[in-house]
Amino acid sequence: ELGDDGRRWRAMGAFDGAAGARTARLEQSVADGDAYGALQTYKTFHARSLKKGDVHAAVDLLRSGSVALLKHGNLTAGAELALMLVDTLNDGKVEQDDEVKAILLQVADAFEALQGEKAVVAEAAKSEARYLRAAISWSTLKNFGQHPRGDPDLHLRRARTLIRAGSLADASANYLHAGKPAEFAAFLVQWSQLGYRGERDLFLARGVLQLLALENLKDANELHAAFYETLKSKGLSMQASPLTNFVSFLLRTLERDAFPLFQMLCQKYSASTSRDPSFQQYLDRIQEVFFKVKPQKRGMQAMLENMLGMFGG
Repeated sequence: ELGDDGRRWRAMGAFDGAAGARTARLEQSVADGDAYGALQTYKTFHARSLKKGDVHAAVDLLRSGSVALLKHGNLTAGAELALMLVDTLNDGKVEQDDEVKAILLQVADAFEALQGEKAVVAEAAKSEARYLRAAISWSTLKNFGQHPRGDPDLHLRRARTLIRAGSLADASANYLHAGKPAEFAAFLVQWSQLGYRGERDLFLARGVLQLLALENLKDANELHAAFYETLKSKGLSMQASPLTNFVSFLLRTLERDAFPLFQMLCQKYSASTSRDPSFQQYLDRIQEVFFKVKPQKRGMQAMLENMLGMFGG
């Protein structure tokens, strides 16, 4: 059922009778196997809608077209219209609201529903991830969204998609902005099972430090607790280590204004934090955002800023 936003879209022409009949004919063409012809026709009608200044009709046409093409297994054509949809939102300066996000997620659902051999499903996940990356960029505050680094629901959907595509490091980057620390923790535990048992603490520390570098102490604390809870529920264990002790002490230290204690912790546990070269870069950022003390510039600073600032902000 359409709410106020839906009525606005319908009033702008996206749901009128003529458009509905045209969409039905195009969808039937796709079902009959003429995907290429339907794709060209979708593009033609899309261009006509834009020429008339009806961005909403153009977006709805691309939504229905990408869903129809993906439903019938036409991944390349469906993905092309999906990316055109996001481009149209950007070019039309369409502001984010629940209705537009529902449209974006409906297309994402169509990618996930695509059936076929394992390689086809994996390629569909990669295509969906590219589409969602574009949608996240549109949803950033500097563009037309409401969140500095993009909509959390879109980040969450992309993280899950990247897991299906086997891109675990990229999935982790999206979980940082998804606002679901318990699910992030479960993912990290699952990922840690692919490595050495003695390195499980690195997965916990990395997730906590990355969230702290984003000044998200709340999610960092929840992730820390959920990681241990997930281990327990799965019958797994993790030996206490200097690194796990450091992470626990760090979380407590950041609850108060205690820069000298932070410095002491970093110095005392430097051998442990040096196990991952990126940890020092996260600690430098944590020092800056929590204590307003600028760190010394280091060689990996640019790389860190690129990762933590993913999709803007």
